[in-house]
Amino acid sequence: MMGEVWGHSPYRSPYADEGFDALINFDMQKKLDKGAACFSSMSDTYTNYSKEIQDNPGYTPVSYMSSHDTELFFSRFKSIEMQRDAASALLLSPGAIQVYYGDEVARDIGPYADDFHQVLAQIWCGN
Repeated sequence: MMGEVWGHSPYRSPYADEGFDALINFDMQKKLDKGAACFSSMSDTYTNYSKEIQDNPGYTPVSYMSSHDTELFFSRFKSIEMQRDAASALLLSPGAIQVYYGDEVARDIGPYADDFHQVLAQIWCGN
């Protein structure tokens, strides 16, 4: 079972003792900022995540680039190249990943947080 605990890191916590196999990793978003600028800066992050997963069988952090709870990556940098590099760093990270709202493909944000088109799972696939 996967859960969301605001601000949770990739590290195992007491939530795992209560049945959560995975929790959303809110730390990855800022690490991807550095990874988009210089991929080799992800080395320590990947090593730490790999060790955490290896040391805690049955628990997996779920990393993502952004969500409705955070600022969209593309809205901060406005760079398709950085967007691509951050998405690559995310896809190569240890553990599970979550593609949320299409930020990984530089989807435009709608005018409202609950904009219907903003939450369509694969609206960008046909374009």
